[in-house]
Parts: sequence; C-alpha cells; structure tokens
Amino acid sequence: MVCSGGEWKAEYNELIGELCVVIVSYDVLRRNADIFESTYWEMIVLDEAHLIRNPKTVLSKSIFRLKSELRLALTGTPIQNKVGCFNIVMSQLQLL
Repeated sequence: MVCSGGEWKAEYNELIGELCVVIVSYDVLRRNADIFESTYWEMIVLDEAHLIRNPKTVLSKSIFRLKSELRLALTGTPIQNKVGCFNIVMSQLQLL
C-alpha cells in the first residue's frame, strides 16, 4: 500500500496487519502516528533520514516510538553537515 500526500483512510487501519509493505510519507506518518505506533513492524526503512535530525520535532518523536525488528536509514546529508545529526540518525537505528 502506498499513501503519500493523501489522507490516511480509516479502512487502512484494518489492512495494516495483513500487508507486506506499507509506504507512507513523513507527513502521513506524523498525522497518524498513533496508528503506526500501535503496530509492530518487521522492518522500517527511512528515506531521507536527515529529516529526523531534530529529536524535538513531532515527526522525530513519532518515528522514535515506532517498534520494529529491523531499521534502515538512507541519507547522506548528516555526514555533510554536522556529526551530531549523524548521531541522532544512528540513535534512531538503535545503534547508539
């Protein structure tokens, strides 16, 4: 299932446990955090993971509360900017 800029529909809630892959935008995740936080995910893949570099944002807090077996973060930006940003992404991956 892919849900990017659109609204998360109530009927999707019932499907989450049955789906193999769920792709959502950060905005959809942020607006529907309670739904995603209540699911245990086999794997979470964060594209453009530098977007969670500020741990005080609603988005970052929502992502930190997600439960999963595996986590993968894709980004190159933190290394180009500050090492502290890289550390935040690593802590999200539960490596620090």
